[in-house]
Amino acid sequence: MTAVSLNISGLYLGTAVAGAIGGLTLDHLGASAIPIVGAIALVAAWLVAAPAIPTRTEPQREGAPQP
Repeated sequence: MTAVSLNISGLYLGTAVAGAIGGLTLDHLGASAIPIVGAIALVAAWLVAAPAIPTRTEPQREGAPQP
């Protein structure tokens, strides 16, 4: 049950941080900067998640010894 609570808390935290960054972007850079800031956030998220993506491996042949 603790894992579910932490998952939801992380979701709410992400929503709050995104709202704060969006508000700051609007106040300081204007509405035209929102797509640029969004693209930067997308690249940052991809860089954080990239190490968790499994690499592709060759399929094992039938009869081949398993390591």
